Amino acid sequence: MSLACSLYYTKHHNLLLFMAKDLQMSNIFRIFAPLFQTDKPVQQDMRIQSTELLRSSQAWDMTALPDYPSGRPELVVNRMVFPVGAKTGWHHHNVINYGIVEQGELTIVCQNGAEHTFRKGEALIEVVGTIHRGENRGNEPVILNMFYASAPGQTITVQHPEVTGITTRKVINHRQSTPANRADARLQELIKIIGKQTLPRKQLIAELGLRQTARRNFMDNYIKPAQTKGLICFAFPNSPNKPGQAYRLTAAGLELLDTLTQEQQKNSIQQHLIANAKDILQKSTQPKAATNCK
Repeated sequence: MSLACSLYYTKHHNLLLFMAKDLQMSNIFRIFAPLFQTDKPVQQDMRIQSTELLRSSQAWDMTALPDYPSGRPELVVNRMVFPVGAKTGWHHHNVINYGIVEQGELTIVCQNGAEHTFRKGEALIEVVGTIHRGENRGNEPVILNMFYASAPGQTITVQHPEVTGITTRKVINHRQSTPANRADARLQELIKIIGKQTLPRKQLIAELGLRQTARRNFMDNYIKPAQTKGLICFAFPNSPNKPGQAYRLTAAGLELLDTLTQEQQKNSIQQHLIANAKDILQKSTQPKAATNCK
């Protein structure tokens, strides 16, 4: 009997020891298990996303941009913050400049009445040589990042404290522009670039600011509409598919070019006369020393 009890005790005592050791190892494993976990890493899309926001040879008011300044370039980057209700003074820029609205809504108003509102994430090409100002008509501060293609020593912005307001108000809404208006603007741009020259396709694509690979876009949006209207013709009419094919203006194209040139000169003269008249009026309002009349 005692031998049986002894064997029973020994068997169950060893079992209890084994269970205790097993419980102890389980606790140890529970404590250190997180250190040995090897979860699979989350697969991330490492492809770089690139989106072209804007490409044009015109400012937002559809006026043609001037040539880049000659000589060594000097690029300038400005970050501007407009509090709610803030307005810049009337001013004009001497160089090409463009930017993107990081926050808020910015309304640009020209002295001639043209205006447009740019919203968060939208890119803009500013007017050059045109008096204008920026306004924050929204309910949050506007953050605007601008880039200027300048040259060393060149004045970027000229203030016009003599300007007190606009003549007429004309809202330019790019979202409501019609295909016909955009097509007319493209044709005018093409006519001005060709001028009285004979230019090959590659040079025209470069002058228009298009990619060299955008042949289809170039043909559909510029060449074919201009040919349909009889404004341009092939330099090599007997070989339309010639690799070095070039284009020149027809008689109708040259007539349109003269009209566009005259309008541009007329607008330039009008702006010059307006500026001179304001200068004369400003001088006439300044107090003068009293003189004795004889």
